[in-house]
Amino acid sequence: MKPSIARMVHYRSRGSADGQHPPECVPAIVTGLLDGDDEPVSLAVINKAGLFFNPDCRHDEGQAPGTWHWPEQKPSLVAAVPAPRPAGDAVPDGVPGKRCCGRAGCPCN
Repeated sequence: MKPSIARMVHYRSRGSADGQHPPECVPAIVTGLLDGDDEPVSLAVINKAGLFFNPDCRHDEGQAPGTWHWPEQKPSLVAAVPAPRPAGDAVPDGVPGKRCCGRAGCPCN
């Protein structure tokens, strides 16, 4: 996958030198592509304190501090929820020839 302008990515912050603030992943928006390649990119990094602009940020899926990576993929909840059946489809009990009435709130919906 190649970055493009306005794409959301994750930026791994560097954290503080004293260790008080450890590195963390924060959202960022790609604001520019450098050298016409997929790296480095310019980012607008969004953190708790506000915006930080990083004009030369390298890609690293290993999430080294000071780099960007693609957001982790989460399983979709939509795939886990069965789609509603249209009126006229067979009911869940699978009785041959039995059809759904199509009424709202009907147990065969």
